[in-house]
Amino acid sequence: MPSRPSTIPNCLLVVFILGLALAPLIAAADEPSAADPPTAITMVRPLNPEEPKQALETQKDAAPASPASPASPASPASLRADQSADAPQTLPAELPEPGQTPNALDPKAAAAADAPPSAGTAEASSPAPPSVEQGLTKASPEGPAGDLKPIPDPAPSGEVKIETASFKAITPGKSTLAEVQEAWGSPTQMAVQDNRPVHLYRVEPFDRIEVAFVDNKVTSIIIRLQQAVPAGPLAEQLKLADIRPVLVSNELGEILGQSYPERGVLFAFEPAGQPGKATMRVVDVILEPVTAEAFVLRAETYLDTELTASAEDLKHAIQLQPQLARAHWLQARVAASLGNIEMALASSAEAIRLEPANPQFLVTRAQLLRQAGRISEAIPDVRAAIKNSDNRPHIKARAFSLLGDLTNSEPKPDHAKALENHMQAISIADPLISSPHPAIRTAAMEVMIDAHLGASQDIAWGSWENKKLAVSTWLQRASEYAEAMTAIETGSHTDALRFRVATRALAACVGAQGELSPADWTRRAIEVGERMIEANQDPHRKQQIAWDLGLALYDSVQVHQVRGEQDVALEVGRRAAELLERGSEGNQRPANWLLMGRLYFRLGTIYAVNKSDHHEAVRWFDKSIPLFQKAADGIPAHEVGRLGETLVSMGVSYWEVGNREVALNQTKTGVELIEAAVESGYIEKLALEVPYSNLATMHRQLGENAQADRFLKMASEHRDTLR
Repeated sequence: MPSRPSTIPNCLLVVFILGLALAPLIAAADEPSAADPPTAITMVRPLNPEEPKQALETQKDAAPASPASPASPASPASLRADQSADAPQTLPAELPEPGQTPNALDPKAAAAADAPPSAGTAEASSPAPPSVEQGLTKASPEGPAGDLKPIPDPAPSGEVKIETASFKAITPGKSTLAEVQEAWGSPTQMAVQDNRPVHLYRVEPFDRIEVAFVDNKVTSIIIRLQQAVPAGPLAEQLKLADIRPVLVSNELGEILGQSYPERGVLFAFEPAGQPGKATMRVVDVILEPVTAEAFVLRAETYLDTELTASAEDLKHAIQLQPQLARAHWLQARVAASLGNIEMALASSAEAIRLEPANPQFLVTRAQLLRQAGRISEAIPDVRAAIKNSDNRPHIKARAFSLLGDLTNSEPKPDHAKALENHMQAISIADPLISSPHPAIRTAAMEVMIDAHLGASQDIAWGSWENKKLAVSTWLQRASEYAEAMTAIETGSHTDALRFRVATRALAACVGAQGELSPADWTRRAIEVGERMIEANQDPHRKQQIAWDLGLALYDSVQVHQVRGEQDVALEVGRRAAELLERGSEGNQRPANWLLMGRLYFRLGTIYAVNKSDHHEAVRWFDKSIPLFQKAADGIPAHEVGRLGETLVSMGVSYWEVGNREVALNQTKTGVELIEAAVESGYIEKLALEVPYSNLATMHRQLGENAQADRFLKMASEHRDTLR
């Protein structure tokens, strides 16, 4: 997970006054003069909201910001079987004779098998976003028109060997023209299609079997059935039921058939007459050599729900066709979801090496670089994607939305520019939501959601008039677009959209500095997130959702603190800690350690500041310090000073409970980090006044007066920089 950088304002400093060694009384929190030794240790890590990577600051006198209309602004068990080109899998049962229903089927089951499943179609009811046509099939938010994602089937169990299916001793990809003629005799008819010879055979009990050849080798066998039969019973009869199939659609969302990747078998369906629906009645059975494309299609279909199975499918695809760029691109997305950012970046780089100008691949690498905190490297990629996507406007819109997010992720972000990019994304995506191509419509709707959410954060973190109303309006419109999509789609993706809106809304609430209550968005995030965790079967995906929900609740904690709702902040914070711990199991990323450490620190600070319970505060700090230590080497340069201030502040509670060794060590380490940040120009020298004063007090109480005097002088010198 990306870290969440923050600036440190000069307000909201929390001051702790510690009793002197010989006096139990609490001293006043006055600033000590240069002539007198300090009598207080001051906590320098403020309880201000932490800025997410999406945002940071704009002009003070900008015009009011309010949204105008958009026109104006698997698990199949792990597939570990070896491929075997030399041992083709023979279809184990005869296909049904003309006019027959497959055997082993009772009438009730046959009737059920005949019922066409729905891809989820309904009218969008939200009045704010434009209405969307029925028949929108699930697709990648970045996918081109032809990359549709059909509805996943229930996962079969057991391992499946990868073998090309044969029919009547003839195997596509292996059998020759001579072998076909020897087995089946002379063809009844010969033709040429797409510059390939096609021979028509009559093989009992089938009147029409078409065999295509390339270089005298069989490339496909098409068995034409005289009468449509239900797909489920046919798959059972042909021993395909243990393979997870994947539906195949055209660019208009019309479901054409169902593929069985491990066998190279495709069922061609009787036309449904409506996009997004399938009759599930087979009219042709097509046999081809096992190919990478079928595994890639299935991997993409289950990408959001079955990460392990998708990863296995992509491994097979790359083994079959190492130069297939799309397989490497999808592998990058799977690796990122599994928390392996290094592998994700490597796979993304390979996809771009194979297709350097592909804007979709460039957008994904920019997203991965952002996730890794490498913002300066991500921006050139997304700009290249914008340049290369003139004929793919749905990807151009996605790229502009991402550019807005990246602009807000820089150490010195420009909120006005970020808002401009998000508005540009909206203007491009808006006309695409009525595209006849379902994948483009889906991509455009997702951009509309994300760009509205991005705009809400631009406004929340910037300096704008009417901020509270504007942020609320943008969030409401994002929610309406999400509901419009859920009215069209079905399945887990609908909850994923609601979850995305709720979690990013909480990040916007943080930027609004307490003006917006997080209570409703927190409730929504928990409700949908827990439902997604419960419904998902993939353990890696469960873990990812838990992490994302934990991050969202961490944002909620910050807002409740700013609003003075400390008990609620503690309750939500404990829930956030549980989720982050669950979501980080096995994930060794420094950014994750840093975020968890910050949450523990924040909860400890609530106990120390608001409840004067330093013992409970130290219990949370004890959990945070090891995480900060592990994350130290991976902390971005602009975050170093902030970590230093955090350590100095924790030293206060350790001193208060009598653990002076830890208090002194944490304060010294914090001072070193702050000094490095000052030297690098990330924070002002004034930030060292309080830490030096704390060290002076500590050394004085330890009887080390020379050290105390040295730090007192340094504190005085840094205080004078303000004058």
